Amino acid sequence: MNKENLFQLILFVGILVVSGCEEKFILVTGQEFKERLEESKVHSAVSYWYLGDKGEFHFFVEKWPTRQEGFKVSQEQVDLLIRHQPLKEEPEGWVNLKASHVKFKF
Repeated sequence: MNKENLFQLILFVGILVVSGCEEKFILVTGQEFKERLEESKVHSAVSYWYLGDKGEFHFFVEKWPTRQEGFKVSQEQVDLLIRHQPLKEEPEGWVNLKASHVKFKF
């Protein structure tokens, strides 16, 4: 492998690493979160999991049988009626979230 090919390989791997480090939680408003929860009532296959808090955000995962999506909501827009915890990215620490656990501040 010559120097030019090696440089291209290093550049390509660097781009992959940087793009893989992007934020994996989508920022949604309190209203968007409310709409997601309401929509999930008609889809028995979807569940919501509270991962915890970090900074000014609550972190959640929306789980479907074939996919999951992480998102965060400002604590100023949503209050949780369950015990808060620091953000836990491992599923063992997640809490199954029910609509009755959420109070919207708007």
